[in-house]
Amino acid sequence: MSSSSSNSVNQYDVVAVVKRAVEIMSKFPSREIQLLSVLIMMNPENGTGCLSQINTDEGKTTIVAMLAAIKALEGHQINIVTYIHQN
Repeated sequence: MSSSSSNSVNQYDVVAVVKRAVEIMSKFPSREIQLLSVLIMMNPENGTGCLSQINTDEGKTTIVAMLAAIKALEGHQINIVTYIHQN
């Protein structure tokens, strides 16, 4: 979704659509920290990836789902791996 194309979609519009989809499906509004996290992770520095630490109860599952949906809409293949450390 590059901004150089005249038919491209603004990344904020994409986030707004995915945000609304999450609200419809989960019946809960997205939190500001979730939206900020998504925007930050959508814009890593050129040629680099992005690693982020999200605190407990800030909605990691929702953040990952939103990012996966956005990347899938961009045509990327999505693989999600999770890990929970249990004592």
